[in-house]
Amino acid sequence: MKTFYIKSGIFILGILGVSTFQIHSSASGNSSPRTGAPNESTCTSCHTGTALQTSGNNHNKIKLSGNFTGDGYLPDSTYQIVLSYKESGKTCVQVFFYRSKQNWGNQAYFPKHDPDQSLSEIMSSFLMQFYENKNVPKLIIINTEIEDKKLIEETLSKKENSAISINVAKKGTKAKVIAMAEKNAKESLNRKIYETNNNKNLFEGVAKKFDLKNGLNLVEVYDNSHISGTNSVGAMITFGNEGFVKKRYRKFDIKTKGNEQDDFAMLKEVLTRRFKRAMLEKGNYLTLPDLILIDGGKGQYSSAKEVLDEFGLQDLPMIAIAKGKLRNSGDETFFYNGKTFKFDKKVSRLIDEIVGADRISLLDVGAANGVYDRWTSVQKYIDYFAVEPDLRSSNELISPESNSPYNSQTLIKRALWHSNGEVTLNLCRKPMASSVYTPNREFIDLFQDPERNDIVDKVKIECTTIDDLNKQTGMLFDVIKLDVQGAELDVLKGATKSLSSVIAIDIEVELCELYLGQPLFDQIFSFLRQTGLEFIDFTFIYRWSPDQFNGLGQSTFADALFMLAPEKIAASNTEQVISKFAVIAAIYERGDLLLRLATALDNSTKISYEKVVAIKSLGEMISKRNNRTQRQLNRVTKIIRLFHPRVRAHILH
Repeated sequence: MKTFYIKSGIFILGILGVSTFQIHSSASGNSSPRTGAPNESTCTSCHTGTALQTSGNNHNKIKLSGNFTGDGYLPDSTYQIVLSYKESGKTCVQVFFYRSKQNWGNQAYFPKHDPDQSLSEIMSSFLMQFYENKNVPKLIIINTEIEDKKLIEETLSKKENSAISINVAKKGTKAKVIAMAEKNAKESLNRKIYETNNNKNLFEGVAKKFDLKNGLNLVEVYDNSHISGTNSVGAMITFGNEGFVKKRYRKFDIKTKGNEQDDFAMLKEVLTRRFKRAMLEKGNYLTLPDLILIDGGKGQYSSAKEVLDEFGLQDLPMIAIAKGKLRNSGDETFFYNGKTFKFDKKVSRLIDEIVGADRISLLDVGAANGVYDRWTSVQKYIDYFAVEPDLRSSNELISPESNSPYNSQTLIKRALWHSNGEVTLNLCRKPMASSVYTPNREFIDLFQDPERNDIVDKVKIECTTIDDLNKQTGMLFDVIKLDVQGAELDVLKGATKSLSSVIAIDIEVELCELYLGQPLFDQIFSFLRQTGLEFIDFTFIYRWSPDQFNGLGQSTFADALFMLAPEKIAASNTEQVISKFAVIAAIYERGDLLLRLATALDNSTKISYEKVVAIKSLGEMISKRNNRTQRQLNRVTKIIRLFHPRVRAHILH
């Protein structure tokens, strides 16, 4: 309510400011813009052919261009374009206001009518109703023929005591304007239909959550406000299937002394006045809503319940909403029917709500390290598939002692390459260092523990491509995790068809030549960008140093995350793909991507309203958690820099 008064004050001040400006301009001799349209305050003596311009006390006659009529109207300078567009049984009428051949704005209207009513009938009714209490221009341009055009012209002409014409634009400049207006009308109507569908989904969600058997079509919301204990007022707003129903809004000035500072008493007075009149004037006052929302907690709920019981409205559903301590969205407590509700905001619950029955397919190429921790926490949503050609690692992954999700059916002991055939695998002392590329000894020997890259054997390995793997398994992979020691680009080149269905790629990239002749990060970046995947960030950067605490070390390789842009996902994909993208973004703790996705889905009909809300809530939660974590890391960083300068060099950089 406070916001209402502030906005009202700003509005009133704005009007006063404009009025003052116009008075000042007139007094100083600078005329405000006039179009010469009928019923405007014009100087008809000037508009008969000459105009008078005031300069001090002298009047200078200025010849005007154009043929002005005696009533001050310049032909074709003031007209309106009225355009209608119908879809799905609903119609949008756009009215464009033109003065002096300039567009002075437009307004969208959504007249109620029978779904089967023709556009001609809708337009005829609209014209008569629209100009009933408005000044009518000499020319009205419409986009569709109407049967009773002559009758409407005669009626409007009699109203204005002047000839009114209604024309259908078919060619020329006005036809181009009509085409632009049709686009506006279509977009406005589609937005209206989308909002209506969203409201319907919202009502269904609320009815389901609170077990409202009769469903929802109309909701009344009540709140109280005052200014330091004075000017106490109660307000009621109404929300329906098509949005806010402003004609049902009501304001209640608190009249009972002693109630001005008592929130409970104020609420009881407001509800008593509203429902007492509704009971006394049945059929003549506002119909009863399907649900009442009260701003307040348990006390407000009890006060409101007393009033409803008094008028025999015990069965009218009512919910009181108490905001959280920090007034954060999603932290509210709901009081309904003697019960208290507080919705769970945990990440796991939101992910459950988003992903539903769908599962995410993960291809782990180079699975020697096992499944990353971020994936084990959501294991119930994942279908795992892995490739590991080094038998020392692959056998360990499927051993009974392993906690790996892989088995003999989901783990392939072959190499992936850009083509089918055979490759030579350099088996290094450390299994995870094995590669089809030869280690760059000259570079590796500069750092600690170089013997891990010593080649202990060379073996011929059968190889295939990701595209062929798709055919063999019948599985389209949503996420590809790729760690093959320098051969990542070669593997990607064998997945040109498969990449069209991939949502995310978690890939190890080398920042310097650890293996002779290997592709580096810039080449991988360019390749994936051409496929439509967007570089998100490095999830981890590895640094090597000559010894434990010697300088900053060398950035050698990193884990890079590539994903489809949220806007692209929202525009061109199904609810299933959208849901998977949201869950993957959550797994990588990318709250920013979730919020971008939620924003892009605001005008989409591809996904339910509840899922959009869940995606937004999840994005906000993860972003907030990441900010908190970053603040903690910053504090740790300061401590390390203060007390451990040598450790700092190795850990922080």
